[in-house]
Amino acid sequence: LAFANPSTPVAEDDWVFTPPLNLDAAGKYTLSFDACMYSFYDSTCLLDLYLTPEAAIPAETAEPFASYETFATATYPKDGERISVEFTVSEPGKYHIGMHEHASTMVARQVRIDNLQVVANPGTGIEDIAGETAYTFRDGMLSFAEAAMTQVFSLSGTAVYSGIASTVDFSSLAAGIYIVRHGEKTIKVFNR
Repeated sequence: LAFANPSTPVAEDDWVFTPPLNLDAAGKYTLSFDACMYSFYDSTCLLDLYLTPEAAIPAETAEPFASYETFATATYPKDGERISVEFTVSEPGKYHIGMHEHASTMVARQVRIDNLQVVANPGTGIEDIAGETAYTFRDGMLSFAEAAMTQVFSLSGTAVYSGIASTVDFSSLAAGIYIVRHGEKTIKVFNR
């Protein structure tokens, strides 16, 4: 995609649109593209990104989902910079991404957008996992994230420890398997 600002009074309203993109799931997506501006004069390119359903027409009165003021150049072409931005779609369907280039000064320039890519950001499920009671067993010490009522039993059912604790010292206990109840959780510990 390339569009030019020819230094005319209407040059503050340069738009370019993607073909319809089939975003077939509600959720997060990442838009990535290379952007650069060519100009023989000092100026800054302002670029606003809009997401609209296929039937709608983007307008400056809408809120862009991202804006950039980073494409400054002097009297020589600037290498493109890779831009990545995340956006959310609430309903699956066909959408256009509209790019609106404008500037605070009227200067002849060309803005190039290349290698445009839209990728779905599928959830990993990690954000849905509830935390379990964390513990570590190292060098004969059992450590929990929080203090709670703790009971330790041998496999024969004998209680060998009972109290409110966040750590239990197994170094004085015989080697073997123990059942530990900490708060509402029950775990097995192998003491060597």
